Amino acid sequence: MDGLSYAVTTAFALGLVTAVSPCTLAATISGAAFISRSMTNPKYALLVGVLLSLGRIITFSVVGGIMIAAGHIIGRIALSSQVVGGFLLGCVLLVVGIFFLDLIPVNFTGGSGFLTDTMVKVHGGGLWGALLLGMLYGLAFCPYSAALFFGMLIPLAVKTSGGYVLPLLFGLGVNVPVLVYTGMVYFGMKKARHVMQRVSQFWTLISKVLGVVLISAATYYLYPYIPVKEVPLNWLPYAVGGILFVWVFFTYKQSMQK
Repeated sequence: MDGLSYAVTTAFALGLVTAVSPCTLAATISGAAFISRSMTNPKYALLVGVLLSLGRIITFSVVGGIMIAAGHIIGRIALSSQVVGGFLLGCVLLVVGIFFLDLIPVNFTGGSGFLTDTMVKVHGGGLWGALLLGMLYGLAFCPYSAALFFGMLIPLAVKTSGGYVLPLLFGLGVNVPVLVYTGMVYFGMKKARHVMQRVSQFWTLISKVLGVVLISAATYYLYPYIPVKEVPLNWLPYAVGGILFVWVFFTYKQSMQK
């Protein structure tokens, strides 16, 4: 796989991972509710779903384009150094993994700020409201999505020729649940809302598995910086990942028994 293919695949995969983060999933469920108002008119529901997704993609593309341009102007400061870049990437992966394992509780209630108030107002705005709502959803970054977008996608895009297309692919990945739900509504699946609710219930397990993978990857990037030269540490990422997987398995099993 060449560099561009790897970057394209990674950008889309990061979007999929972001799609199942708590704040993004909450926005997706809110978008599903917006689409559900048009379930009696499948074609209109299809337009609403597409415009919601398009709004998100526009926001990611604009914000991403600005950040990528800034990265080029700055001269890729830390990104030009493989040593510093590897350390920073490891730190980002570690922080995101900790969030995904829910080791640090984060409040996603959203408060009553300008963004939240505006979302409420545009819910009755028809097709233009759907487009604007999607753009606002794209601005609703939380620790998960912000770390993946700014900490992983943007550095990758700065280093990639033609990287300006990566935020668009990231947006496509984020919108997969919305587009799937829209398709279900369009083809008359009455259980579409129930399916979305079931998907949201699996978030706990999905997030913990992703957290283990990210922390294991972070260990891979960070262990060379551990000041122990006498003992090889190339086994450490696998050990960390294995221990965390066992912990996730038992904690999930206990939660299912309650």
